[in-house]
Amino acid sequence: MQFTLYPSLALMVCLAATPALHSETVGSSDSGAQAIFDHNCIKCHGPLEHKSGLELDTIEGALHGNQDGPVIVPGQPEKSKLIAALSDDADPHMPPKKQLSPEEIATLRTWIAGLKKTPAAPVAAAGKPIDVRRIPTEPTAAIDFLLAADWKNRGIRPAPQCDDQTFVRRVFLDLAGRIPRREEAETFLNDSKSKKRVRLVDQLLASDEYARTFREVWDVLLMGRHTGHREQQRRDNGWNAFLEDAFRSNRPWNEFVRDIILARPETPEKKGAAWFVYERHNQYQDIAEAIAPIIYGTKVSCAQRHDHRAERDVGRSEKKNINIKKSDKKNMNK
Repeated sequence: MQFTLYPSLALMVCLAATPALHSETVGSSDSGAQAIFDHNCIKCHGPLEHKSGLELDTIEGALHGNQDGPVIVPGQPEKSKLIAALSDDADPHMPPKKQLSPEEIATLRTWIAGLKKTPAAPVAAAGKPIDVRRIPTEPTAAIDFLLAADWKNRGIRPAPQCDDQTFVRRVFLDLAGRIPRREEAETFLNDSKSKKRVRLVDQLLASDEYARTFREVWDVLLMGRHTGHREQQRRDNGWNAFLEDAFRSNRPWNEFVRDIILARPETPEKKGAAWFVYERHNQYQDIAEAIAPIIYGTKVSCAQRHDHRAERDVGRSEKKNINIKKSDKKNMNK
């Protein structure tokens, strides 16, 4: 599973570090404003409904405005339509049938006053479509190629490579779960041969420390933290060995996930895979909540109880389901 895990982490880091090229405003108290929108506005101006073309489930949507133009003037709350609509004598008044508290309105005014208009960052012209024939077939090289092509198209300069002292500390923490010993760090720093970083990574991936460290990490991700000594003893009866073997042998990710979901071990080495389902007593909702973030990168823990009006991806899916139900009802009436 070495390949599957690390490119995913690398992509998340790269995406998180990408600058917002299209932002025209900046503010330091977005969270307070967004909380007010979430509690009072997104039922009508969010993923499911966006009346008048206004979406307030994101700060970007609020700054974009509606079909009649901007509703916020950065730095000038007194000229912002959004603030005017919150007044108790406003017509139309927002939110309908409700009045925000003076504290909430003051928070929004302070947020808008703190927004500063800045020159829009230059947006690089759209680059030529990537020639898929040029993409390397080797997975790591393909990821590097696609990232470099996107950076070039967007005019983004990636962060410089870290120095050797920083690298050796980071890689030991990531792969071995500890900082390097003094002799290990000195051996690496004094190594003058080429590709020493690649060799150190390969060395750590082949070590028992790597398998044990990632066994502990993925035990917590998949099963949650231990709640007692008895539970720890049960997990030692196969589950921990299954996880450790998966990392030590670099098993394909699809095979690993299949084993823990099916809970039908075909060999003694896979016996511990059944513990994932067993500890949840075959509760399908619990299993889905545990596995969705690991496989799909999204949470479904509240999908059975709430409308997720603040979650765009779930909101779109829910709206689609609502439309399907309406269509089915019409067909039944016919």
